[in-house]
Amino acid sequence: RAELDRISDYLAGRLRDLGGKVEFIEPAEADTVRLSDTPEKIGRMVKATFTGTGTKKILLIAHMDTVYPKGMAVGQPFKIEGDRVYGLGIADARGGLATILHTLSILKQMNYRDYGTLTVFFNGDEEIGSPGARLHHQRLGAEHDATMSFEGGGSPERDQVRLATSGHALAHLTVRGRASHAGSAPERGVNALEELSYQIINMRDLSDPKIGVKVNWTLSRAGIVYNMIPPGAQATADVR
Repeated sequence: RAELDRISDYLAGRLRDLGGKVEFIEPAEADTVRLSDTPEKIGRMVKATFTGTGTKKILLIAHMDTVYPKGMAVGQPFKIEGDRVYGLGIADARGGLATILHTLSILKQMNYRDYGTLTVFFNGDEEIGSPGARLHHQRLGAEHDATMSFEGGGSPERDQVRLATSGHALAHLTVRGRASHAGSAPERGVNALEELSYQIINMRDLSDPKIGVKVNWTLSRAGIVYNMIPPGAQATADVR
């Protein structure tokens, strides 16, 4: 949360300098859709409003969070080589943040204000399913004539604008076994880790590329201590 506060402070400053009316929005518990992996503290949101002379309302969205835990930048530091930029989260979605900021800068330099309202909305919880921001996205989307999401990714060989993206879900697999001492009586136990491994191996082909379904097992945990037959095991699959 501390690192998300740092980047939200920076982005708020940039948006103010560009002429936006900026506010921070803390995730309210009443508006939060808590999922299986939702942390106690969710990143705050940054909203900036630019008022023009036209009539149309346009919403520009991107997210501030990345999939990387704090400290990983030490091994993969930010760098620029030629016309390429490298670093954690560059494509997802630092590039989107930069594109919006540069677009606003260009509009300001051109003194282009032929819009009614231009709203910028950055959230800090996209990588965990936007539990605190999803209702804000829905409300803002309904209030605007057009919404543009500056999410990176896609083919590096061609530029494209997508009109829709895939849905996202999590599948949880839980195995219950029976504990026993691994040294003195392993035969009395039922090994949940072995069963979990067996089930995952038998579910490696759930993806169906022809219709765009992707199922990948991404997390697992099992056991309590090293000298006990594990009485429980869990795995999670990322479904698109």
